Amino acid sequence: MPDPVSVGGAKAAHISRAREDCGMIALRFDLLDEEAAGAVSKLLGAELPERGRFESNGEAMIAWMAPDELLVILPFPDLEECLASIAKLGREALLSATDVSDMRIVFEVSGPCSRDVVAKGSPLDLSSGAFGPGSFRRTRLGQVAAMAWMPEEPTICIACRRSEADYVEKFLEVGASSAAPGFYVGG
Repeated sequence: MPDPVSVGGAKAAHISRAREDCGMIALRFDLLDEEAAGAVSKLLGAELPERGRFESNGEAMIAWMAPDELLVILPFPDLEECLASIAKLGREALLSATDVSDMRIVFEVSGPCSRDVVAKGSPLDLSSGAFGPGSFRRTRLGQVAAMAWMPEEPTICIACRRSEADYVEKFLEVGASSAAPGFYVGG
């Protein structure tokens, strides 16, 4: 993969399809059920996230999706084992886990203008005070539903339906081309 083009000595933004082989699990249960929440937290090795946030144990990411839903993103080789462990929990707590790995794709937008690129098509408040490392939001990007999170400054990850990947990639390319000169867009 080529390196991003430099602008004034600094790396320009870089857009790439990332984590196409990651596993994703939609996990539904009553997040206010302390016993179930504690069991899920212990199983995943991380605290459950607050609204609009995600937590990570270094390998897996757990994102708040709704009052009764989490999204777990983990390395694909760990998916089956995690689903089996959750199924065992499901016998003790009322929860459901669905493998949604094939449904979504993730893009990474990184570099000093990453916020500008994403802001061109999303209603999110991407100011550093409202959206920083650890933030996770459901949103729209152009005409499609998407999720956005910031694992670290200045990288923003965007997940969309796999069937809408070409549209989102083109949308980000257009946003990048008009955000600042010298953006690199590539795989």
